[in-house]
Amino acid sequence: MMKRDVLTKEDMYERWMAMEFGNRPRAWGSYVDWVCDEYDGPVALRYCEPNSDRKAYGVDRLNVTGTMWRLGGEKSKYRISEQSNLGDVAIQGELTVDEHGVFLAYSHEQLPMGRLRNRLLEARGSAALTIIDRHLDSCDAQDLRDLLASYPGHVIEFGSYHRPMGVCHRRMCVWEVRKY
Repeated sequence: MMKRDVLTKEDMYERWMAMEFGNRPRAWGSYVDWVCDEYDGPVALRYCEPNSDRKAYGVDRLNVTGTMWRLGGEKSKYRISEQSNLGDVAIQGELTVDEHGVFLAYSHEQLPMGRLRNRLLEARGSAALTIIDRHLDSCDAQDLRDLLASYPGHVIEFGSYHRPMGVCHRRMCVWEVRKY
């Protein structure tokens, strides 16, 4: 069943937090929520404004406040989410269907996606789906296919890891679904 388009980052975050896209990293809607939680693993900080360069990855608990201060902006506009530990990445990438069919841009490198933009490998069609099937368990691969069918023309950003993580404690997390 097709779902309503995701046209803004703010809409995406709201729907992502509500688990509309499936398993996601643990995330906190505010700095205060994160402070009150006992999670002490590495986090990603993203400023909730379109095209913002205010982001940081792999920030440990003791450095979150200082990193926000260094990046600038209002604390209330930061989204804080669980980040996989480096070394846990099995595959990460962006999957979509364009005018030529299924397209996958992906990597096995142990870096955040934002730092891999110019280094991603590419695959199309059945080759892309074979890569997905080879690196994800059958449930996670089907979840990606379902997202493609439900959100035509969108990019599905995902990561699959060697250990379970996220709200549902599964190996694959959906980081973003976007058509903006």
